[in-house]
Amino acid sequence: MRGMDVRQWLVATARHVRRLTDRPIIVRPHPGMKNEDFAALEAELATVSGLHLSGLSSLTVVDELARAHCTICYSSSFSLDSLLQGVPVITLSRFNIAAPICSKQIEDVVDPPLPEREQLFYDIAYAHWTLDEIRAGDVLKRFAPILAMRCAGVSRQARHSPAHSVLPGFQLQGL
Repeated sequence: MRGMDVRQWLVATARHVRRLTDRPIIVRPHPGMKNEDFAALEAELATVSGLHLSGLSSLTVVDELARAHCTICYSSSFSLDSLLQGVPVITLSRFNIAAPICSKQIEDVVDPPLPEREQLFYDIAYAHWTLDEIRAGDVLKRFAPILAMRCAGVSRQARHSPAHSVLPGFQLQGL
């Protein structure tokens, strides 16, 4: 979350939503959240009326989305789950994969727009690799030079200079 504390963001967002609507709020923490962080979050969210904190091992995503009016996400790929189920999404980070088509205003929680989604899913599918491409080493060929430069400590700006287009002595190994 780009340096932001997840708990603070969740609590502030839930409180903001509560000021805008009296609809039930379900907070679904990241499945990787530690138990002690979950307990602290639970205590902080207890002050928000009409809020239910989804347990770390409770309902499936589909069950929760079947009851959802909308989803508010920072940069989670859960945005895509919501859109696939026809649930509007409010994205609060420009880095959210669904940000190009979704509302970015938390105030839209009252009447969230459901954007045209088809092109976004085409774009995402196009950007993924097939098993044949992975087996052929295409993914490795595409990303190995970038990863090697990062490991060598080459800055992002320097990566775009002609001098860093190929790493001297770097060899691509087969899969």
